[in-house]
Amino acid sequence: MGYVPLWAVAFALSFAVCGLMVVAGPRDAPDGDRKDQPRPVPSGGGIGIAAGYVGTAVLGLALSPQGPLTNTIVLMSLALGFLAVGFLDDWLDMPASRKLRLLLGLSILTCAIGWNLLGFGYSGPVNAWMMAGLIAGGSLWIFVVSNAANFMDGSNGLSLGSLAIMLTALGQILWMNDILIAAIAAFLIWNMAGRLYAGDSGAFFVGFLFAAMALHGAFWGEYSIWIPPLIALPFLVDIILTIIWRGVRGGNVMQAHREHAYQLMRRFGWGHWPTALVWWALSAACGAVAVWASDQTHNMQLLAFLGAAVLLTVLWMAQRFALWPKVSSPG
Repeated sequence: MGYVPLWAVAFALSFAVCGLMVVAGPRDAPDGDRKDQPRPVPSGGGIGIAAGYVGTAVLGLALSPQGPLTNTIVLMSLALGFLAVGFLDDWLDMPASRKLRLLLGLSILTCAIGWNLLGFGYSGPVNAWMMAGLIAGGSLWIFVVSNAANFMDGSNGLSLGSLAIMLTALGQILWMNDILIAAIAAFLIWNMAGRLYAGDSGAFFVGFLFAAMALHGAFWGEYSIWIPPLIALPFLVDIILTIIWRGVRGGNVMQAHREHAYQLMRRFGWGHWPTALVWWALSAACGAVAVWASDQTHNMQLLAFLGAAVLLTVLWMAQRFALWPKVSSPG
């Protein structure tokens, strides 16, 4: 695009729209419990990220069409569907069950049409049962990751910053445009200053795109199925172990709470920056292992995933038993 790279356009567009959302976006009000900010904070940052990414992608296609146009349109439409569900929840505070049903439906739709329209594909012979299994597994992956991005979005910069690092790692394995990372970076300037939240819209939008892009590489044999969850382990370990922790203690796993590992750190007195830096470092470490493992055999990729999962599980449990007695309260 002449003298201006597309990533710079994405950054500028995202930054500008995020600024508008600071003025006009929905407000996330403190509730004295899970939401501990001292005042209402605008929460439409996802609109800025989407504007930067989608707007620049459309501009790039207009200037230099590359790849099947239909695939790009379908992917963008599905991503905007996730964005819309999140934005409706930011405005209307939908019941959790309704929101989850909508997200599950979009996840299944993504994989059901993704075979031909998104290039998920599969190189080997596929019968009906195998097709159903692949669609079910892919749908579950997208559903879990998009929700995980939202669950982890409770401290400035943690979720979206970690996703930017995960996308960077994925981009070292697959060819990827860097405009999404640039759009997230522009949002983080507002977010780390405490002036704008991503909201459900931002978490669902970016979480979906990461999940769908990672799924594409796995289905096409660029790496085994263990590479995407290896990259996302800093989210997945905390989400899964926290659900188990609450279930064992008789807590309602569908109810909002403050029992994630990062929330314990915040309740213990850690600020937003140091908490985010811990998850950014974990994401960078898992991403580096995934980039290395992607050139190894599938068995080695499995071992890399299992080794990282065990290590993060040990760290999670050590933090849990060190901090929980000091910060525990009805959540």
